[in-house]
Amino acid sequence: MVSTPSKTGSRFRQIEFLKLSQQRVLAILVTTDGQVQNRVLSARREYSDSELVEAANYFNVSYGSWILDEVRNDLARHMRNDHRDMHREMRTAIRMAGQLFDADGDKDAESVLVSGENNLLAIPDFAELEKIKQLFDTFKTKQVLYDLLQKSMDSSGVQIFIGEESGYKMLEDCSVIAAPYEVDDQRVGVLGVIGPTRMHYEEVISAVDITARLLGSALSHRGAH
Repeated sequence: MVSTPSKTGSRFRQIEFLKLSQQRVLAILVTTDGQVQNRVLSARREYSDSELVEAANYFNVSYGSWILDEVRNDLARHMRNDHRDMHREMRTAIRMAGQLFDADGDKDAESVLVSGENNLLAIPDFAELEKIKQLFDTFKTKQVLYDLLQKSMDSSGVQIFIGEESGYKMLEDCSVIAAPYEVDDQRVGVLGVIGPTRMHYEEVISAVDITARLLGSALSHRGAH
């Protein structure tokens, strides 16, 4: 499995909020590389046009040129905290943009490519029908795989998750070995392998490490041309 670098390097340029009705707002997100995303958001109350303009201005000043993943992570941090000490523009911006970036995060699972899952059918460890069904459901939705790969994005070298170390019940009978890959000295994705906990770790670790390096090298070389 591998997470593709399609949006990792995209940087925030600006956001606009447009009132559609009493409790519906259109959010428009523009990145520095020209991508445009929009979504109709549900508001807790009716916002005036001036409130939405102030919220967008606050957000644009605060997050200008940030990488989208960094914006999403900072928003999640703010949303976990108590909003009472925030001024009005900040509260509005966090609530509105939080919905947009949550929806964008759901699409991240689409950037995970999975191959070779049928090979697991031949492994005795996965002979139990319910186990293999649960595992294949995980491959289908991909969100868990994306989240797990993201845990390895900031790591140095190969990461190993054995059984419950992954943090996901559906992978408690598996081991995941993953390594980030770089394009032009910037980490843009993660490559990994899922297998039984009794796999040949030395061989798989070496294969994942080498493949991640080769993938990064190939993408860097392609970009140079």
